[in-house]
Amino acid sequence: MTKTLSLIVSLAFLVAFNIIFFFATGSDHSAPVWTCYAFLHIACIATLVVPVVEAKGKTAYESKLTSLSIAYAYYAVEFVLMLAVLAYEMLIDKEFGNIVVLPLQVIVTVACVVILASNLLMNDTIAKKQAVHDAQNSFIKTISSTLKYIESIATDQKLKDKINDVYTIAHTSPIKTSESVKVQEDEIVGLLSEIEGKVEAKDDAATLELLEKVVKLLNKRNFVLKAQH
Repeated sequence: MTKTLSLIVSLAFLVAFNIIFFFATGSDHSAPVWTCYAFLHIACIATLVVPVVEAKGKTAYESKLTSLSIAYAYYAVEFVLMLAVLAYEMLIDKEFGNIVVLPLQVIVTVACVVILASNLLMNDTIAKKQAVHDAQNSFIKTISSTLKYIESIATDQKLKDKINDVYTIAHTSPIKTSESVKVQEDEIVGLLSEIEGKVEAKDDAATLELLEKVVKLLNKRNFVLKAQH
């Protein structure tokens, strides 16, 4: 949505500007005006590129807003410079040179690129850290929701109670995982899938046996994780 809105706003403004620029002032302009004209279009491109290269993740929306704000600030500065140089040409001196305008444009653009690049790199780092954090904390959330679902489809009350006991163990287990318990976690996920099938088949004895295996694996996982801290 942000990407689409940015595209529409930037292109609509650019089209409107070009129509007014050429119809109102013609095409006979000095080098500084054309310099500003070129940099204004570079600023427009920046507002279109930022949403594409921005990092994805939970912080993506906020980071895109920040990066877009920087890009649009650059766009606004270029627009003001364009108007100022155009007004100077029309009202004061049509033949003035590029000795001031070009260095100024380069300074503004370089400053914007540095700020924008720093922001994009920072957001990318945050997004990567968020992805690692989510991966490390997804196991308990996943198996807890799976156990709740299995409990909801079970019909025997004793079985429901046992599933709830396993859920309690899972829910109170260390959230952050590590590679050292990956084997146990994969086994637990596989067992839960098997348990779901046994519950649907109303094979209570097999379900209880599998639940005991899950408890043992959870306890082993938790012991290893607690020993690491």
